[in-house]
Amino acid sequence: MWVQEQIESYRRRKTALEWLDAHCWIGAGPPGSLRPVTSLGQTLQLLTRYGIRGAVVAHALARDCDPATGNRLLLEAIADQESLWGAAVLTPDDADERGLRKRLKSLIAGKVRMVRIFPRSHNWSLSEWGFGPWLDALEDLQLPLAVWHTETTWNAVAAVCQSLPLLPVIVEGPNRKLLYHNRTYYRLFERFPNLHLEIHNLVGYLGLDDMVRRFSSDRLIFGTYFPHQDPNVPMMLVTHGELSETDQANVAGGNMMRLMTNVVQSDR
Repeated sequence: MWVQEQIESYRRRKTALEWLDAHCWIGAGPPGSLRPVTSLGQTLQLLTRYGIRGAVVAHALARDCDPATGNRLLLEAIADQESLWGAAVLTPDDADERGLRKRLKSLIAGKVRMVRIFPRSHNWSLSEWGFGPWLDALEDLQLPLAVWHTETTWNAVAAVCQSLPLLPVIVEGPNRKLLYHNRTYYRLFERFPNLHLEIHNLVGYLGLDDMVRRFSSDRLIFGTYFPHQDPNVPMMLVTHGELSETDQANVAGGNMMRLMTNVVQSDR
């Protein structure tokens, strides 16, 4: 009876929130996914079943094979999907410096609201000399930059946050729990208001609640890493901690929606 009551409580609390998943993948992924998800229709069906009403999605081909092709397939997939936005994967050779802004504006017009980078896997440096022009353009357009913590160093993250204080930077935690780095990102949260953390692998006991108490809920981003991990884990971090209703709403989707709304979509 107690278990059933807890299940029903979770369902009620989950249904009451507007979930916006900032870290979702489509396309053929690597082996070992939680479940095979082979089509966009199946992705939408499963997200709806979990209670996730919107998602920022990236194409696995852009991560694992060819960013240009993956991004093109991404734009085609989300074009007529009202509940989906895009996360394009960028590399420094994606356009010459004169074409950076034009390239980013084209992605934004195609419903891209975030860019994700893989410096380690794609063999380039997240530095001023390696990615500086892109970073300047991203800050100018207020286009959030997401990076896995396993794909760079915390020193590089700190340098980006410091040199581009208006650029929203989102650190994500696939493949290694962010819990092990809390002494680092706590210090970075104190220093850099533009730093955000995506929570799917932020799994320390009441760790989310502690960060909200210390730093507010405004810089915590709900993401699931679907279909590779079960969305219920980060969802329950939000619903069954010690967060207020306002903080729950911020983390579940409000913060990401605010960042997306701030993206510059017209020439200025």
